[in-house]
Amino acid sequence: MNDPNQLDWLSLERLYEEGCELTRRGKKEEAIRRFEQILGITTEFRDVAEVIDDWYLVTPVTWLTKHQKRFQK
Repeated sequence: MNDPNQLDWLSLERLYEEGCELTRRGKKEEAIRRFEQILGITTEFRDVAEVIDDWYLVTPVTWLTKHQKRFQK
C-alpha cells in the first residue's frame, strides 16, 4: 500500500479490532461500518469480505452465531 490515501496495515488491524470489540458490545451496525472501511481498501484483509457478505445475506442471529468465535478475545 504505497498510496498515501490508503490505510497502512496497522490502521487496518486497528479498524478490525474496533469492529470485533463493537461486536462483543452488541453494536453490530457500528462494527460493520469498521469492516466496510477495510473492505473499501482491500478485499484480502483477514475474513472481512466473508463477514460483510454474510451480514447482507443471512439473518442477524445467523451472522452472530457464525462469526461470534472470531470476535472473542
